[in-house]
Order: sequence, then structure tokens, then C-alpha cells
Amino acid sequence: MGLFPTDHVKSLVCLVTSLIVDRLLGCNYGETIRDAHIYLPSDPTEMMYLLGQCSTEDFNLASCQCAILSILYACSFYNERLCANNQILASVEQYILLNGGTFPYEINGSIMLTLLVHLYAFIRGLSHSCSIPHSPEAENTLFHLIIHKDWDLLVIRVHSVAIKWLFQKQEIMEPLAFQMLKFCRTFCEDETVMLSNSSQLVDMQMIAELALSGETTISSLLVSLLDQMLKEGTEDELFSVVSVIAEILMISPCSSDQFISCGIIGSFHGIYCLPYSSRSRTVCSYLIFNILCSANASTFGQEDEWLPLVLKVLLFCLFNLNLVSYIQIILLFAGY
Repeated sequence: MGLFPTDHVKSLVCLVTSLIVDRLLGCNYGETIRDAHIYLPSDPTEMMYLLGQCSTEDFNLASCQCAILSILYACSFYNERLCANNQILASVEQYILLNGGTFPYEINGSIMLTLLVHLYAFIRGLSHSCSIPHSPEAENTLFHLIIHKDWDLLVIRVHSVAIKWLFQKQEIMEPLAFQMLKFCRTFCEDETVMLSNSSQLVDMQMIAELALSGETTISSLLVSLLDQMLKEGTEDELFSVVSVIAEILMISPCSSDQFISCGIIGSFHGIYCLPYSSRSRTVCSYLIFNILCSANASTFGQEDEWLPLVLKVLLFCLFNLNLVSYIQIILLFAGY
């Protein structure tokens, strides 16, 4: 952004920027810039000022603010800033406090809230390393929006910094569990999308790295989802969660220790005590043996619980799998 010799040049620059934002973020976020380009200031300082204003009764200002949010988030992928991180955080916090996630009715509120969540999480994630002060009131307001409003973690290009920050927050575990269940369903419907990081949406590699780090709630959240699906008896969703955990361990075998510490053995016992299909028990059997082969021996503190489970798995494999699959299981267990 900067000074432009004519309004026509400014319009052309805004148009090009909007097209870049469309390609970068998806969901037609560039439309917010095309709609508001007439009112957008050229000076970044003025943009930050506008972002921090109340716009509940001013459609033109609200449109400008949506465009500014889109520009700020798009800039972050090129490691560019309109101004210093502390100024951006202050303006975004002021926007949250004054407008409370209220967007013009012409604009899809769900996708704009999704962008706001990711932008705020990204700035907070960066600010944590350099101790930039934040507003607890703004954070709590955003958490309230995350819990009570409609948004979708999976529809927008993401920063690993933002995802990591979000999954460190115990206050929003419930809505994040819902988002992770959607991720698990999508993975089972189309593994190729979730395994590829070409679009930089939330993908399996990113989730596996977060689980391995041990610095987020990913592992405990997936185990909680597994327990919830056991209680509700929803086999398709249980299968999707088990499949995601199994894929995480394929990518990062050392994550086994994280899942053991989160009590996944209790979930396994439940699966073999209930009348689930051979499909669910088969993927669970491979998952159990992968954990046994890759986890650190010191994490198996509940030996009296693991031995009966292994016997159940072996009996299931013996009577339900063909000879080739059974031999594969035995070889896996033996460490070959």
C-alpha cells in the first residue's frame, strides 16, 4: 500500500491485490477488497485506525474493516506487515471489543470470523515469543465467539503458528474438538486432500507435527473424541478418529508416547468390548501394534492393562483376518 497518483491507479492496485488474496486464501476473500476499494485509505496507519473503530451502524466502514482484515492476513504469508506486530494486535483487539464479530449481512459472517480467528491466533502466536502485551478482555471475547458462533477451521489457508496457538488453549477445547471431528470425517472421505500440504490448509502433516511436539492438546483431544464416540456408539465417526490417529503414527511414530500418556488404552478396551464391525477393529488392531512397536518402554506403566488387550487383539486377528493379514500383524508385533 502507499500513495497513488490517481484514483484509477489505486483501483487497479486494489483489484490486483484482491485477486492475489482470492488465490492465496480462497473463499472469495478478495471480494471484500473489491467491494470496499473506493473507501480504503492508502496509508497503513489510517487502515489501523479504521480497523479499531465501531462499525455496527456504518456499512461502508464495516466493509473497509473486512477488507483490511483480509489484507493483513494475506500479508502474513509473505512475511510482510503493514505496521509493527504490536500495532496490528492492538487494532485487531479493538476491533474485536467494539464490534464483537458482527459483520455486514452482505458478507458471509462464518468465513470472516474464521479469518479473524486465524489472524488473531497468528499475531498472538508471534507475540508470545517476544512478550507483546495483549488484552485478556479481547481474548475472552474472541473465545466467546469461537464457542457460540459458526466458523470453520478447514476452509482457509493457515499458519502453523496460528494452529499451534489455538490448540494450546484449554478454554476452547469443545469447539476445537468439533473442528477436529470434521477434520477426521474429511480425512476418511478424501485422504488425498488431507495428506497433501500443497494448499496449506489444515493437513495431516501439520496435525502430526503438533501431536509430536507435545505442546498442544491435539493428542488428548483425539483421545477424548474417541471416548465420546464410544459412548455415543457412532461407529463411522469412531472409525474416522481411529484412522486419523493411525495416520499420525505412520507420519510420527514417536507420537505414541503422547497418546499413551493421554489414556488411549482405556478407549481400546472399550472398542473390543462393544460389537463394532471387523473394519473398525482391524484398523484399531494395526494402531495398537504400531503403538506397541514405537512407544518408549518406560511409558507402559499399566502393564496389567496392556497384556489382556494384546490377547484380545491377537484372538480377533486369528479369527477375523485372512492368513496374510494375520502374518503381517504378527511380524509388526515382532518388530520386523
